[in-house]
Amino acid sequence: LARVIGFNFITFWLGFLRLGAIVLTREPLPLPGAAPALAASSRWIGALFASVLAAYLGFTAFGPRRVRIAGVEVSPPGFGTTCAQIALSSLDWTLAASVFFALLPSDTPGLGMDRVLGVFVVAQLAGIVSHVPAGLGVFEGALVLLLAPWLPPPQVLASALAFRRTRSSPLRAP
Repeated sequence: LARVIGFNFITFWLGFLRLGAIVLTREPLPLPGAAPALAASSRWIGALFASVLAAYLGFTAFGPRRVRIAGVEVSPPGFGTTCAQIALSSLDWTLAASVFFALLPSDTPGLGMDRVLGVFVVAQLAGIVSHVPAGLGVFEGALVLLLAPWLPPPQVLASALAFRRTRSSPLRAP
């Protein structure tokens, strides 16, 4: 059970790091009311994500086949498995962000899927690090703040609530 949980945990973060690295280095996020240097700093965060991902890929490709963590011997996944983890997790993150993007008003100039993906990843991170259960309110607040240059808060909040509803559908398996 611990191996499955650990594998899923790592898969979750590998996709997050990949997408975060791509979107934050390519298109920095402007923060309303923040200094312009703060928006440029998202490029550094993206570069940090890319570095962590590259280090982990290097570890799985060239590192030891067994590692001792807290007195327990663990076999890290191989390079091929790690690449599959990254691909599947990135797809999962992208599909989730696509659902949110589809719920936003479609006639918003300057707001494409790339930017929404970056906003989505940062908002998810804010929800995760807040330690609030399911990031409730934190995720939505981050979306409202980060999308303020393009959309008024009521429209973003309505889309975020509709997104939450899609994620908690009774049709989904528990």
